[in-house]
Amino acid sequence: MYFSQKTKLNAILKYQNGGLISDLMRKYQIKGSVTIYEWLRKLEQFGISGLNRPKVKTRLDYSFKRKVLNWHLKTKSSFLKTAKQFRIRTPAQI
Repeated sequence: MYFSQKTKLNAILKYQNGGLISDLMRKYQIKGSVTIYEWLRKLEQFGISGLNRPKVKTRLDYSFKRKVLNWHLKTKSSFLKTAKQFRIRTPAQI
């Protein structure tokens, strides 16, 4: 299921104002709590545009991937922290 930017923002604002994750999941028919946390991370990292679904698939070139992976291994950081460090939309792209 895809959610609009407006729906994502409403859910995040309600969560930030003390809303319970379980209530938000039920209201917006969200299957997992991680979804809301991921929206929150994208909002913090990329601003409101981070809540939009990308129009095209992001391709990372080989040399950039090597740089990212070398940093990840050298610092022993999580994939989430590595994604934030290099402004990659999702840790799964690493």
